[in-house]
Amino acid sequence: MTQSLAVTLAPKVTVNGLALGAILPPSDGKAKPDITKNIPSGRWAEELEVEQALLWALTCPAYITGEILHVDGGRHLV
Repeated sequence: MTQSLAVTLAPKVTVNGLALGAILPPSDGKAKPDITKNIPSGRWAEELEVEQALLWALTCPAYITGEILHVDGGRHLV
């Protein structure tokens, strides 16, 4: 969808996306310890990291369009 919208809305609008992974553990504290074992970074993300990724996407060069930034600690690689 990101790529289709980028093509359809170009050149006036740029479209990029964030693909979020393990960002916050469940609020009830019942997170299984093995959830992060398959993530190369081996941990949950920090809220600031998501904020920084979003700010980058909002302020990146206008020539970048149709891209998806994976904020998942490398999980999409395995």
